[in-house]
Amino acid sequence: IELDQDLPLYMAVRKDWHLLAAILDKAMTQVDPLQYDAIVEKWIGSMDPPGELTTLTREEKAYLGAKKQITLCVHPDAPPFEFLDGNGKYRGIVADFYQVMSRKIGVPIQIHDKGLESGGCDITAVMTDNESDPSYMLPGTAYAAFPLVIATDRNALYINTLEAAGEKPVAVSTRAPFYTDIQTHYPDVTVIPVDSVVQGLEKVRKGEVFGLVDTAPVIGHYIQENNLFDLKISGELPYQFRLQPGIRADDPVLFQIVEKAVHSLTPEEKKQIFQNWMIVNYEQGFDYTLLWRILTVLGIIGSFAV
Repeated sequence: IELDQDLPLYMAVRKDWHLLAAILDKAMTQVDPLQYDAIVEKWIGSMDPPGELTTLTREEKAYLGAKKQITLCVHPDAPPFEFLDGNGKYRGIVADFYQVMSRKIGVPIQIHDKGLESGGCDITAVMTDNESDPSYMLPGTAYAAFPLVIATDRNALYINTLEAAGEKPVAVSTRAPFYTDIQTHYPDVTVIPVDSVVQGLEKVRKGEVFGLVDTAPVIGHYIQENNLFDLKISGELPYQFRLQPGIRADDPVLFQIVEKAVHSLTPEEKKQIFQNWMIVNYEQGFDYTLLWRILTVLGIIGSFAV
């Protein structure tokens, strides 16, 4: 039976304990909707059928009903995370995540590819520290995270830190959101800026640099697209590239809706998205613990921690 109104639950204290009543009232105001949902799921179980998000409050449902659609700012040329294909269709890992979340909240997401500076966005698909106007958007919980890896020629040994490259130069694309962070975290490493991932991979192939740093999906995409099968992934760095949404700072209701949608993503949903786009070539004898760590980050093995 579904009632047309909520049934509130109250705490009761002695009538003469006014201070305790005030303390409890203040404590309850600090319980946000996500914490409430976690309590319900622990003791009652998930209230969300597969592919749906039914834990929205009445206020949130009314908000979505009035809004009709959500505008999403995207990066049109950042494959395989997000891009517009030849037909202008929004595709990629990030696009698939938002397609799932759109289905969960029951409201279509309208793509806006003019950039944050043009305004008109409810959400930016991926928010980074490099956004030109961070006050315009609030970062939400990451829906995925990828460790950075290093691509080398097939003769290089497995490494798990950039310092292991020694004095050998390492390429990083200046378009990568973590370009500045790499320079900051590894001051003793010779970082060679390149205009694109492809240019960096070509430098690796020619022996001009020891390796190229980026995420496994990006490196795998460009190796496959450019037939650079004489390269491999030789190691993982202790750095996470997080895919997190940016939500309008002046829209707290939308922020909570997006947070609920992100937290409702299941390991199976993440696994399917990962399998659709993850193309990486590993050498014979490659240290497969790297692969398992990457899969673990996506919640395929064990818990999904971001």
